[in-house]
Amino acid sequence: MKAQIRLGNEDDIKTAYKLMREAFEEYRVLEIPSSAIDEPVDFLLNSFKNGTEKVILCLVNGIPLGSSRFTLREDSLYFSRVSVPPYARGRGLAKSMLSWLENHAEE
Repeated sequence: MKAQIRLGNEDDIKTAYKLMREAFEEYRVLEIPSSAIDEPVDFLLNSFKNGTEKVILCLVNGIPLGSSRFTLREDSLYFSRVSVPPYARGRGLAKSMLSWLENHAEE
């Protein structure tokens, strides 16, 4: 099972958002829950459209199982919302996404 990481496009925003919600849902019960739980999809869509954030998807056998958002600034890459739902964890998907982001930043 090899993960394929690719840069997302506008059509992928809802998929990335769904994966993020699934991944962060378990943190709803914390005293201070993650802000990812209540973040509206429009926030991500607008950030993508105005170019402040980009999205990657992690696919296994063509099925999206992970996502992350990132921003490029001068000589730095900032990532956020690394998301792998509970049913897809333990396969190294987050590690694959972080490796992809590191390579992307170096390019």
